[in-house]
Amino acid sequence: MFPALPSMHTLRTLLRGSLIRTRSLWIFGKARWLVGLALAALGTLGTLLGVPELNQQMRTEIPGLRCWFPVPMDDAKFTVALAPFVEVDINGRVRITGDGRELARLLFARLEAGFEELELDVPYELRSPDQTCPVKGADRETRAAAAETAAATLGADVLIYGALVQEAAPDAGAVSQTAQLQPEFYVSYRGFAEAADLVGPYDLGRSLRVNVPVRSRDLEGIADHPVNTRARALALIALGLASYAVDDYQQAYDYFAAAEAVPNWPDSAGKELIYLLLGNASSNLATITLDSIYAEEALDHYDRALAIEPAFARALVGMAGATYQLALGDLETRRSSGVDPALLDEAEALYRQALNTPAPEAAEIPLKVHFGLGQVFLVRHYLYATDSEADGWLEQARAEFQSIVNAYESGQTSEGDKTPVRNTDIVGHAYARLGLIAAQFDQDPAAAIPLYEQAVRLVTPRWQAFYQIDLGDLYARQNDPDAARSHFEEALAIAELYGNEEMVQRAETRLAELPSP
Repeated sequence: MFPALPSMHTLRTLLRGSLIRTRSLWIFGKARWLVGLALAALGTLGTLLGVPELNQQMRTEIPGLRCWFPVPMDDAKFTVALAPFVEVDINGRVRITGDGRELARLLFARLEAGFEELELDVPYELRSPDQTCPVKGADRETRAAAAETAAATLGADVLIYGALVQEAAPDAGAVSQTAQLQPEFYVSYRGFAEAADLVGPYDLGRSLRVNVPVRSRDLEGIADHPVNTRARALALIALGLASYAVDDYQQAYDYFAAAEAVPNWPDSAGKELIYLLLGNASSNLATITLDSIYAEEALDHYDRALAIEPAFARALVGMAGATYQLALGDLETRRSSGVDPALLDEAEALYRQALNTPAPEAAEIPLKVHFGLGQVFLVRHYLYATDSEADGWLEQARAEFQSIVNAYESGQTSEGDKTPVRNTDIVGHAYARLGLIAAQFDQDPAAAIPLYEQAVRLVTPRWQAFYQIDLGDLYARQNDPDAARSHFEEALAIAELYGNEEMVQRAETRLAELPSP
């Protein structure tokens, strides 16, 4: 038989004054002391964080705090942050090492010098790798997704990051003395909402071989060392992006051209990025100046990008857009008699090729392709207005623009995944095209008005003025001069604020045509 269990009274008697009780009290007291110490530390930290200067210093210099609670960068400036590079070993494991941080410091020093040399009028803020956290990921796609989140958290317009990928040692058991550096950067929607075609991740050319461990003296005094060269190009690209974001496409083009001319960076080392940027700047110059020569220049740049990397979806979309511009003939008059149907066919083929080419998800290639195809189909409707096919082209155009709007309103991309549409500018233009179709072809201005109103909410200021004038025209057609005047005056105010002389003149002309109030 088992012995009887002691009563609760007997247990209390045994524990009273026993070693077990003493030990329990000691542990309890220790725990209270540790909790008190932790609360005191948190209280002290909270007090320090309440002092603005200390708050900012601690949140940028203390590793844990700068990762969990980073100080946002100044949204009134063009902001560039450089994160420490991660190291990826031959087994695909990601580590944070001194080599990755030291290499990022070296790159930052050259980036900082590049900005200082140019004595910019544009206010900017640079954040060093000692004030940021690594962008983790064993492959480009994973790092790109992490970079998008990090850029949004920091409030960085451009976040530079990358990986130091270990090479296998030539002999079994030996330690490799070299690694491949892959510099990458992410262009954020924060500062590029008005240049959304540039948003997303990029590689800064082919990987660079570097010696490990990394020593700063290895790069000192060697101006044409590939790492120094690439850092110089990166500074010029960042400056070009800053100009692009404020619609100064000529200045952006000049910076990109200077980056292209940096010595010791051959086309074979992955300069397709530079030619893409040059092509985009030229294409935008064609849109603003209505001079087709810029569209031809854009095609030349895209050709060079695709010669280096044939499967470059961004360049294919750019080439399709420039080809579409050339297909219209005289960009200033845009008469149907000047449209080149063969070039329209070529633009469509390029858009479809881009749709079938792998690309970073953040580049939103499908969105751009749907809009481009809608443009092509709409021009064909104008071109063949007397043919039986005309209505077919119009409905195809409507379907392409509607797919963009549906993706935006459903909160997922047009390809069916659950990523919300980021490029709201192109969504705004899709609304405007649907408004144009409703007004001109459906003869339903009442249906067109809310579509244009939604477009105004989403597009950049230059196009806000344009679509406000369209809204004024619609109200004028409905014999509502007061509403028309309100929209023309709003267009005038926007155009004057942003120095758009063309829109100023157009708005003033429309106001003069209205009857006196």
